[in-house]
Amino acid sequence: MKRLGLKQWAIFILLSYFVIGSVYYLASYARNLVIGKQIVFSPIIGLPLTIIGWPQMVYADIIHLQSLGLNFPTVLVLVLLLSMICFVIITIVKESQTTHS
Repeated sequence: MKRLGLKQWAIFILLSYFVIGSVYYLASYARNLVIGKQIVFSPIIGLPLTIIGWPQMVYADIIHLQSLGLNFPTVLVLVLLLSMICFVIITIVKESQTTHS
């Protein structure tokens, strides 16, 4: 098994950040359409802003959980984030086992 270098890890982390931000935006956009809430920003503006700031938005959703309730985009992003972290941990463990063998 080939060991991942720093460049591959950086690309994986940036790509994961972009994908999770995009999923959060699309899930939030779909939720707003379903509940009939007005879309304030065009996707041309909203998508890049959400991709950059999705961690702060998820944090705000979590701290206002009691008043706003649990919404689908937050749950989806947390599941994706946990799966990415598990993937990284499993990859690091496998790499360390092949290095020590």
